[in-house]
Amino acid sequence: MIKFLITVAIGAFMLTGGYYSYIFLNRKIKESAGMLALLAYSVLLFVTLGMLYFGGLFVMAKVYNFLSSTE
Repeated sequence: MIKFLITVAIGAFMLTGGYYSYIFLNRKIKESAGMLALLAYSVLLFVTLGMLYFGGLFVMAKVYNFLSSTE
């Protein structure tokens, strides 16, 4: 039961963080005037979402490992 709650909590954090990161950086991409700004915000969006999702999965795996070792 606790693993399900952890999955839901971390999943909700990942989805919420990803959504607001996408909204903010997508607005910056649309408002960018130069090619360098467009490229920088695009790369930042890709890196931010990647770190958020893979980081969330990493934290979830670490928490599962910790819970499995204490049971």
